Parts: sequence; structure tokens; C-alpha cells
Amino acid sequence: YVALSYCWGTLTEKDKAFLTTKSNIKARLSGLKLQNLPRTLQDAVRTTQALGVDYIWIDSICIIQDDTDDWEREAITMGKVYKHACFTIAATNSSSSLDGFLHHRKPSAKASLPFFFSVVQDIFPGITDVEAERGNFHFRYPVETGIIDHLSECDWKKRGWTLQEEILSTRILSFTKDVIHFRCMRSEEVEASGYFGPLPLRFPALLADMEAMPFAKRLNGDSDYHYGWYEIIEDYSKRTLSYPGDKLAAVGGLAETFESLINDTYICGLWKSDLHRGLLWQSVSMSDIRGENGAPSWSWASRDGSITW
Repeated sequence: YVALSYCWGTLTEKDKAFLTTKSNIKARLSGLKLQNLPRTLQDAVRTTQALGVDYIWIDSICIIQDDTDDWEREAITMGKVYKHACFTIAATNSSSSLDGFLHHRKPSAKASLPFFFSVVQDIFPGITDVEAERGNFHFRYPVETGIIDHLSECDWKKRGWTLQEEILSTRILSFTKDVIHFRCMRSEEVEASGYFGPLPLRFPALLADMEAMPFAKRLNGDSDYHYGWYEIIEDYSKRTLSYPGDKLAAVGGLAETFESLINDTYICGLWKSDLHRGLLWQSVSMSDIRGENGAPSWSWASRDGSITW
């Protein structure tokens, strides 16, 4: 199955008709018309079908939104959903579930360059999967140069839940305005001018051999998992949540992964064996107020706004 990572956006009561609720769950089990879904969800279904996958997991459809028991039950397994998905579709160019992400690209020049296989090997050493000895390279230009900026600044990167979804997914297919970006356990690639080039991996403080966190890089002889956690939380604290009560739930899957990895006890966003350091968090802005999410005052989760160690 495929998992979808996206921004809900601001929805009116009319817009919320697509959500699964206690009043429509029985009807949903009998089927759901694609045209009744918001555009982002429609695009995700079409992409999944085009790639030959039969199932897709979408939180707004697969969780009964007005059933507290169902939400709490599903929230604690959400990390596993993204961890075990065949791949995750990230609608990074969409600020709302109404926007969609399969847009017509801007018209751009294209050129074909005839080649012979021996020439290809000279230009791109290591290429061995060319099907024929001769053919054409198809170049699209101008080359997309703002992919890193887009992925850093888009609304998808500002949403709290997407951090966990991004880190735990083993493969992510991101749709930006002009190009498709792909990341897996081995590399990070971007579509540009007919050639895929590597990009730097995120979260360098994490370790590459952490099974559930494929995008991490190994520290130079250091294995400080706790520091990696603090780095993630600093990023997370800059993001927004529609519901303040989700503060700890939105990183629950990450916490579960860390807990099994480091054999430590998780306590409201901190780690028992590293409390002496974990308690040294501080708000970046003195104007940050205490959040209304029930977290204890000694936890970073009690604050709304960016924190650091």
C-alpha cells in the first residue's frame, strides 16, 4: 500500500464532507466515489493506480474523525503506517487538501540528443542499464535549481505531523511545482534535465543503520541517539499543529522507534537516562506561552513555539 502525506489546510464545514465520521462509516465501507474527494486526495489515488499499487492509506479517510477512541487507537500506530508503506506520496506543492498536486507544468523547451552507448559511458561513468546501443537523451530545461529551497520552505515542511511521516517512510515521492523528487534508503534524487543527481541527506546527527529511519547519516564515530532526538524536536517545535493536543502524538511513532532502538524509557518527550540533558531545553522566544495540551511544565511539549537545547 501507499501512504499519503499532505496538508489538510483550512476547511469549511462543506469542505469537511469527505471526512470519515461515525455517521458515514457504514456507507464508506460499501465504496467511495473518487470525484467526491478533494483534489489532493484524487491526485494521490490516481498516482497510486498509475504506479500499479492497489491500496492507499489516507488519514482523513481511514480514521473516524469524530470518534475519540478510534483516533487514539490509530494515532499510536500511525508511525508504523508510514514505516511499512511501499512508499509515501508527499504533496509538497499543495497547501490544502483542496489544491491537488498534479498540475500542468510550465511550458519549457525540450531537446533530443542522439547518442551511442560508448559515448554515454564516457559522459556518465557507471551507467550500465541503457537498453539499446543508440537512441536519444531527452533534455528538459531550464533545470530546476530551487528544489532544496522548495522542500525547505513549503507548507508541507511547516506541518507538525509531516516530520514523523517523512522520517519514518522508507521511500518518499514528492511532487513539487515543476519536478518530482524521490528519496529512498540509499539516495535522494531529483528530476532535472533528464538526469537524476544526488542531494544531501537530512538529519545528519542520526545513524544510517537505524532500520526505521533510512534518511539518516552516520556520525563520525559517535552514536549519540539522544542528540539526534533533540535535533528532530528542535525542527518539530518550529512547525504548526491544527490541534494543540497532538503535540506528543505527532511524534509518537518516532518515540516508539527510538525507544526500541536505545532501550530507554520515554517520558513526555524526554528520555529517562538522559533527563539531565533533556531538561535543558529553552524557548527561543521569551514571548512563547505555555501550550494547552496537558504536557507537564518541565517538558518541551508544554510550550508553543520553537525550542532549543
